[in-house]
Parts: sequence; C-alpha cells; structure tokens
Amino acid sequence: MSSPFSLFRRNQRILMIVATGLSIISFVFLGAISDPREMPPLLIAILFAAMLGGVFWLAGLRQGKANDWGLTGTILGVVLALAMIWSGRESSAVTLDGGNLTGTEVSELIKQRQVANGFVQMAASAGVPTDGDEAKIREAQFTANQRMQSNRFGFMSAEEISTEDVILGEILRREADEMGIVISDKVVLDFIQKVSDKKMTKSAFANIRGQLQVSESSLMDMLREEIKAREAAKLLSSQTYMTPENQWDFYQKLNVKQSAEIVSVPVSSFVTDAMQPSDAELQTLLDQYRQNLPGYTPEGRPEEGRPGFFQLPKFQVAYLEAVFDDIKETVGEVTEEEIQARYQEEYVNDVAPELPEEMKAPIESPAKPPTLPPLNEEPATEEPATEEPKAEEPKAEEPKAEEAGESKTEQSDQSLNEATLSNLQFVAFQDEPAESDSAAAEEPATEESPKEAPALAAPPKAEEQPKTEEQPATEEPKEQPETAKEAPAKPDDKPAPKEETPEEPAEPNESEPAKEETKTPALGEDGLPPAPTSDVPELTDELKESIREDILRERTQQKISTLMDEANGFVAELASKYRLGEFEKDEYVSLEDATAQIKEYAKSHNLEYIETLYLTLTELRSSEDYPVGSAFVMSSSNSGGLRSVVDVLQESIPSILFNVGSAFRFDQSEFGMSQSRYIFWKSGYKQAYAPKTIDDEKSVRQQLVKAWKQQQADEAAKARAEALAKLVEKSDKPMGEALTDETVTGNPESLFLTVSETGEFTMMTSGAAPSTNPFQQQQQSPPRYSTVAGAEDAGERFFKTVFDELDVEGTGVAPNRDGSVYYVVRIKDRSPSSKDQLDEMRSNFLNQGWQAPYYYLGNGLLSQYSGDWRRELMDKYAVQFATPANEEQADEG
Repeated sequence: MSSPFSLFRRNQRILMIVATGLSIISFVFLGAISDPREMPPLLIAILFAAMLGGVFWLAGLRQGKANDWGLTGTILGVVLALAMIWSGRESSAVTLDGGNLTGTEVSELIKQRQVANGFVQMAASAGVPTDGDEAKIREAQFTANQRMQSNRFGFMSAEEISTEDVILGEILRREADEMGIVISDKVVLDFIQKVSDKKMTKSAFANIRGQLQVSESSLMDMLREEIKAREAAKLLSSQTYMTPENQWDFYQKLNVKQSAEIVSVPVSSFVTDAMQPSDAELQTLLDQYRQNLPGYTPEGRPEEGRPGFFQLPKFQVAYLEAVFDDIKETVGEVTEEEIQARYQEEYVNDVAPELPEEMKAPIESPAKPPTLPPLNEEPATEEPATEEPKAEEPKAEEPKAEEAGESKTEQSDQSLNEATLSNLQFVAFQDEPAESDSAAAEEPATEESPKEAPALAAPPKAEEQPKTEEQPATEEPKEQPETAKEAPAKPDDKPAPKEETPEEPAEPNESEPAKEETKTPALGEDGLPPAPTSDVPELTDELKESIREDILRERTQQKISTLMDEANGFVAELASKYRLGEFEKDEYVSLEDATAQIKEYAKSHNLEYIETLYLTLTELRSSEDYPVGSAFVMSSSNSGGLRSVVDVLQESIPSILFNVGSAFRFDQSEFGMSQSRYIFWKSGYKQAYAPKTIDDEKSVRQQLVKAWKQQQADEAAKARAEALAKLVEKSDKPMGEALTDETVTGNPESLFLTVSETGEFTMMTSGAAPSTNPFQQQQQSPPRYSTVAGAEDAGERFFKTVFDELDVEGTGVAPNRDGSVYYVVRIKDRSPSSKDQLDEMRSNFLNQGWQAPYYYLGNGLLSQYSGDWRRELMDKYAVQFATPANEEQADEG
C-alpha cells in the first residue's frame, strides 16, 4: 500500500497553491470577525465551497478528473452552506425596510438601552458627597436627580423600556446615517462630563463599568449609538405651540363646577352562571388584545375600555425579616426592680413638680392655725365704727392695727402668714362695690359714710363675732381702748396731723394686697391653703403591665437592629462573591448556593426567609402578603433621602440579580408604633411579553375569563342604565324618589339602587399628589381627572358626557374608565350658569396668566401631536411586529 503522502508528493505544486489560497482567505476574512457566530452568510458559503471543492479535487486526482470533481465539490459546499444558514437562521421579530430584526437583535437593543440608562443614573450620582453638611448633600442629590432625568435615553412616555421604543431608536440611527451624523469619542466624553457635572474620574468610571459588567469600548459604543439616535430625533421632531383657545379650554376644565345625582349599574351584576367561555373564544380574545395593556392601544395611546393582556415585567424578591413576636420571646423577662426603676424615672421624677415656696410654709408649720383667730377678729373692731358717735375712733385705729400687723410680719414667719391672710381678707372686702369708697367713709360729713357702714356689717361673721368674742374680747378691748384714749388726745393737740396719719398708710395697704394676691393660693374652708395635688399615677397592675410591655418593645427593637445589621453584612458578603463570576472558582458563590446559606443563617438566628412570587411592581407595592413592597430604602441618590423598594427595583437593571439592600417601615400595633426591617434582593426577573396561548400563565387565563364575561354582560348593563335614565327624565321628582323601588337588574331579587349626591366637582383638579413616602413632602402634581363621590373610577368618557353633553336638569349614561360600571347621572346645578358669570370667569382667566396646571396640560396635548413624527417614521419604514423579541425568554421563565 502506497503512503498517503505519495499523493501529496505527486501533486505538491497544486496542493501548495490550494493551501496558500485557503490561508489568504483565513487571514483576510476570519481575522475581521471577532465572533464566529457573527460570520456573514456569504463568507460561510465561500468557506464551505472552498473546503469541499478542495477535498473533491484531491479525490478526483486519482481518476484523472480533478477539475470535474472539484467543481462538484464546490457546488455541494455552496448548497450545504445555504442549507445550514437557512436552517439556523432566527425568524424575524420585527420587519422593517432596510433590514429586519430578530428576537436576539431586539434583545440586544433593549440591553443597550438599559446599560446606557444605568450608566446615566450612576454617573449623575458620581459627584454627590457622602459626608459633610447635610443641606449641601441634599442639594447635590436633588441636582443629580435632575441631571439623571433630563439625560435618560428614550423617545416614548412609557416608564418601562418597550420594544417599540428601542425599534424607534434603531430607525433613528438609520436616519442619522443617511443624514451623515457622526458621533465622535469627544462627543461621548462631553456627554459623560455633562451627566456627572464634570466630576467623573477614571476610578469612578471603572467602578460603574464594573457594576454594569461591560467593557470600556462596549460602553462607549452603546452611549455613542444612543446619542446618535437622540440627535436624529432632535432634527426630525418639530416644535408645536399652544393656542389661546387650548388654554381657555384647560381653564374651564379646572374651574367650571357642577353637582349631580348619580347611581351605578355594575356590569358584573348581569353576569350569569351560563356564561362559560370555550378555549377557542378565549384564544380569539387573546389574539386580538395580546399586544397591548388594558386601556391602551398597541402603540401606547390611551383608549378607555379596551381589554389588554400584554404582561408587564415581573420581579421575584427574596428577603430576610425579623418578626417582632419571635424576637420578643428571646429578650428575657422584665423584673420588678426594672419596672420600679422605670416608674420612678418616667412617672415620679418627671411628673411630680416642686412646690412653690409660698405653698411650703403652711404645710411645714402646723402651729400656724392658732394665729388665725386674731386675724379673723379684726373685722370685729370695724363694727363699732358703724355706730355714729364712735365712727371716727375705729377708723383711726384700723390703720394702727394694720401697721402693727405689718411690723409683726417682718419679725417672724408666722406673722408673714397672718399678714397674707389679713391682706386676703382686705382684698375680699375690696371686691365688694361698697368698699371702693372706703377712704371716703372715714369722713363723717360725706353722704357715702352711712352707706358704707352697713355694707361692712353685712357679713354674717361680723354679727357672730360679738357672741364668740366673749373670751378673746377681754384681751383685745384692753388694747383697743388704750389706743382709743391715745387717739383722741392727739387730735385735741394737733387735729391736722391726726387726719393725715390714716391717709398715708391707706395707700400702701391698698397696694400691698395687690402684690401678694397673685402669689397666695386660694384658702379652704378652714382658712388654710389647699393641699398640693400630684399627677403621679398609682403603680397599679395595669400600669406595671404597660411598663413591662414598653421595656420589652425597646429590648426587642434593639435586638432586631443588631440582628439585621449582622445579617446585612453576611448577605452582602455572599453577594460580593456572586459578583465575582464563575471565572473565580475559589471565591465564586452561585445564587442557588447563596440562597441555601442564607436560609440556614436565618434559621440559626431566628430570622424568617421569604421569597415572593413573580409579581408586577404594582402588585408588589399593594401586596398584603409581602410587606417589603411598601418598605423604604435610605438612598443617597434621591433628593428626599428615601425611596420605596418598588422604586429601587424599577430603576435597577433587570439582568443584574442579588443586589442587596436594607429597608424599613413603621407598623401600628396594639403597643404603638414599631419599626420593621428587611434585608432584600432581586432573585428573579421576567421580561414583559405578549402571551401566545391562554395557558402561558395562570393569571393570563383569569384575565381572559374576566374580560370575556364583561363583554358578554356589557349590552345588558348598558340597556338597564339607559332605561333608568328615561325613568328619571319622565319624573319631576329627585332621582332618589324616582328610583325608590328600582333594583340594579330590574329583577325583584336583585339589590336596590343606591342614589348618592356627588357634591361640587370640576372636570380636572390640580394639587399636591399623595406620596407613598411618608418622609417626603407632597409635591405639586400634574392635573388629573377629579375624584367624584359615587364614581371614583370615572375617566375621560364620563367627564365628557357629564360636562359636554348634559345640561342642568339633564340625565345621561356614562361608563367608568374600564367599562365595568355604567353611571346614570342627573345634573343638579353648574357654575358659571349665566352669561355674567361666564364673562367674569373669562376676565379672571385673562388676568391670571399662564400657570403650572396649564403647562402640564399643554405638554400632554403637545405630546399627542409630537407623536405624529414618531408614527410617520414608523410608517416610513413599514414597521411590523411579527414576534415580540422577548416572548421566548418569557416562556422560559
């Protein structure tokens, strides 16, 4: 047997030519291709033709028919290459002039947009300081958020990145190529500096690129492509302006008011058990509305009442939670000593006030009461003054007695108390109207003196004193006559000074009680100040239990904080190992292995591991089963410092999982407010998609059945509402009386109708929108349709019927936003209702100028017209969505 190399030696010259030709092809064509999977079909055909042609040519050398065999091999190579290309080619997801796009290509466009927007978000926050003045940090966060919002890529108003949006971006890039738009590296770098406010550094750029998991060249190319599409959009879009008529229309929507009577007719009341759809009917309904969301067209334009089964992106979230009751059982019991200490600290020390100095004296000196009788007897000395012959003597003695009392108050504490009480008695007499002229009563010649005398003798104590003063009278009269004897002796010698001496001390006596009146507490029946009261509650069993619960709650909350801080560090370390990727075999941890370790950690630390179902962000926010959806996250990139978990997930890059965050929320319990903490991360993601069959998901079939039954019952509900409207029109009574005996369906076994008053409302309203974040202030919101009592879900069709089609006293029928209810409405009154009122409103409109609500409404109207260039561009390229690009991925999920 001859050696196989003998053939090569015999045809060495020819084979060297073939080998050289294949080498040239390899170096020239294959060297320009980075990924063999991206090899052009023509090159694949050439390679297969050359290879098979060469093989067949060599095989034909023995037969002397090398050229014939070589030609046959070349043809077979081309046929084989074309067969492989055809069989392996992915079907087009989007057809458009200039080149169709496959599902993979559309997915790459979506990924490009996500990475570009993710870079914008992180680059805008690159220069925000993390420490220092809190006010400056907050201001920097606010400006960073504004830069992020103004530089995000996208051409439609949808919050989520849609297939239509990225296809429009691809068309704009093709238009940019035709217009000769070239985006250089300098333009991209200038854009990066603009987004980061010229604070982007090499280390920050490398850090962002690492988080996005893209190379530097790939990131630059993605930004270049998105900037190119944006520049083309600026040139193709035209500026549109608002007319005064549009502005006047907006003003009326916000200011024309009316009230009405209303009754609702639910469509679901007309659904019967006999309405059971077949799978074929459900599939037909799905095929018709699979490409749009409820209430929107496939192009994203609002259309009330339109069914929709396009499935929004769904997230799966895993999180750790420290359940309050579980942790409470581990903090130990509260001792009696701790309860007593807390009671002393919070109730006794804080509640019991220190007594004033003037209130301490009567309590500390029980021997003071004996000094009170002489003070009570002083008014008795005034009774003789009521007699006409001796009226001057007691009046002259009174100031002396008071002077004596004042001198005693300076000598001892007991005399201070006596003076205080005597002053109080003096003030009590002064409160009487007769004593306002007490000074004039001392003059016997005046007419007021006889009136004052009986006023002083009027109190019953003054009458009883002569009877009770039999014993003490032996002491005081001794002193009083002496003073009385001295008194007449002095007026005989010097009558003028005698008249002046009682007038001089009278002035300080009147002023001194006024000073001490505000300091002295009111007296009791026994003549003593009342005992001080205390607000300190008694330490009952109920109070002990309350204190015990307070201590337990504080201990539990402190332990929860410690446990969750430690858990956050543990999970974050696993996440960092997951970020390394599989190429780091020693440190890499898969998400499945990390989940297993986290579950074990939670079990050993008395924490609870929870993983949600795949939910939309709206479902997660309102879920009662998963409270993490309504929790909040501390963030340095938000102007308010707080974002909800849902907001964090919405802004995240879908393909990136296991980004760990810490959240909290406040819960109201029977013991007050308590804080719940969560360690959460995204564990799964499903892209938005249009379902193919009714059994793609369980929720899809449920949505289809509900929509089908509503369509079947719609006509009956509408007919019933129109019949009720006619009854109201024929009756001259209010709606409530006209429909007194009517039921919802007309069947006696059905529920009776409920008529309600709407109150005054406008078509649209503007104000502060309620925020889901309780720590952020409410901000001015764009105008929206008003909330009407009895028709809370009313939409555009309802308001157009009520304001544009019905007059005062008119009755009509209008559906709600999704067509699930028909409302029978009767207009009661409207303002303005006269020409003068309308002229006044027009004058107010002309005087107030352009305001924020009209700016929002104007932007909404302009967006409808500005969308024309988008639709025109789509029509120019004959865009058709044959198969959504993300259906295959959704099916796998």
